[in-house]
Amino acid sequence: MEVVLIDSGISQRLQDRCVGGMDIKWNNNTFVYGTDILDENGHGSYCADVIMRVCPDASFYVIKIVDGNGYSSSGLLYKAFEACKKRNTRIICVSLSVIKELEQEKITDVIKELRDMGKIICVSVENGKECSFPANLSSVIGVKGRIFYNQSFYIHEKEDSNIVYFDSTPIVVRHPEGEYKFFYGNSKANAVCVGMIANILNKSPTMSVEECWTLLISNAKVEFPVLTANEMSYFTKKISYQDAELFRRLVCKYNGKDIGLVQDYLAPVLSKSTGINMDNVICFLQVVERELQVKIDYKNLSFSNIFYLGELIEYLEGIAK
Repeated sequence: MEVVLIDSGISQRLQDRCVGGMDIKWNNNTFVYGTDILDENGHGSYCADVIMRVCPDASFYVIKIVDGNGYSSSGLLYKAFEACKKRNTRIICVSLSVIKELEQEKITDVIKELRDMGKIICVSVENGKECSFPANLSSVIGVKGRIFYNQSFYIHEKEDSNIVYFDSTPIVVRHPEGEYKFFYGNSKANAVCVGMIANILNKSPTMSVEECWTLLISNAKVEFPVLTANEMSYFTKKISYQDAELFRRLVCKYNGKDIGLVQDYLAPVLSKSTGINMDNVICFLQVVERELQVKIDYKNLSFSNIFYLGELIEYLEGIAK
């Protein structure tokens, strides 16, 4: 199933999934079209990775409008949408938003044209905002993220809203230059949505935009699942003194912080008190590898393995055997 990916390009290792593409730049007061779709930023490749995890046979037509520094513009986005009119592809993935109020009328019009052509456009909401342009347009599926730990679970809260909440649980991805990192947020959630729609169209290629939306919403939930008694028991569960001391030593080795003894099973590993966050957690895990002389399989590392202290300890015990 082909997806138009409007983003920062795609990495060399994913070129076999790429059916073509273009780059659009603003140079000397004019739009310049080229064929350089190599991803220097990583964001487009991360989105493609997620889409393929949901829809394994996904392929991509890439429109590169984001440079290595993450810069783009509303004018470039408009031109990318214009280019989509010439492509016989049903799904368009846009995991970026318009910051300045420029070209909004033109973008709104071209998105409506694409919708009338039968194209399904998935747009992520800007992280940290309730809504943003163009995710707020009725002609698109606007996507926000929530941590569900389940990529097939999603929520549609309001009948008259085009915003759907998909799973933004961080996953390990690989930067084009090779290093691993966690990818999360509304962009990740949007890629999950795109992958799910690709699966729907795989089964029913002639399904209309309205039919796809109706099917998608009919399978959505309206509330979070209720915790089971077994899940509730984790709120009172403790780790051992020895394990708490081990975590204390590992954090101190990493950043010099003495966090004291923390024994709550559900104590977050990523927090202000530990100094570990989404941007540096891989570096912390590399220190863990050296200190404990273990090898972490980053390709298959789940965020649930490291989010809570108890789960991290159990994961480390498992790979140490």
